[in-house]
Amino acid sequence: MKKENKIENEPLAIIPLEYGEALVKGMTKAKIDFGLSPSQAFMIIQPTDPKIVKQRVVAKTKTGREIRAKYVSGKIFELKLISVFGWNWRTEIIKSETKERKDGKREFVKTMRLSYKLQNGDWNFVERTGGAVSKEGIDDFLREKAAETDAFKRCCLAIGFFSDVYSSGYRDWE
Repeated sequence: MKKENKIENEPLAIIPLEYGEALVKGMTKAKIDFGLSPSQAFMIIQPTDPKIVKQRVVAKTKTGREIRAKYVSGKIFELKLISVFGWNWRTEIIKSETKERKDGKREFVKTMRLSYKLQNGDWNFVERTGGAVSKEGIDDFLREKAAETDAFKRCCLAIGFFSDVYSSGYRDWE
C-alpha cells in the first residue's frame, strides 16, 4: 500500500522512515553486516525534529519573491555525529584552495575527510568538498570557516544524516 505524504508539496526523505526501518530490520534478520548497529542505523534515518530545521533566503526572483532553502546548523550535525558514534569520529581538511574569480571575489574550497568507527572496530570515511565565496563586509576567515562547515555537512549527508531535510524531492518508492 502506497503511503501519501501528508504535508502538501514537501519532499519525502531519501529513505522514508517506514521503508528504512524495514530495511534495517531485514538486514539484521538476514545477518547482513552493514557496519552499524541497528540502533545507529535507526538514529541516522529517524525523521528530523522540525524545531531544529531553519530556513534562509537563497535568491530572489525578478518579481521580488523570495526563494528559501531549509537547513540544519553545523552544530546540530556535530551533535548528531556524537549521538550516533560517540566520540569515535574525527575530521581533517585534506585539501584547501582559494581561487580568485573573474568578478574579483575569492572562492574558498575545502575538502574534508570524516572518519568514523564502525561497531567491529574498523574505521570508515567519507570525503566531500564544500565552498564559500567572499562577501563584502564579511571577514575572509569567516568565509573559510563557512567552506569547512559546508564540507563537514556534505560528509554527514553522505552518511545519511538529515536526508529528509536535504532530499531533492523523491516521492515514489514503489
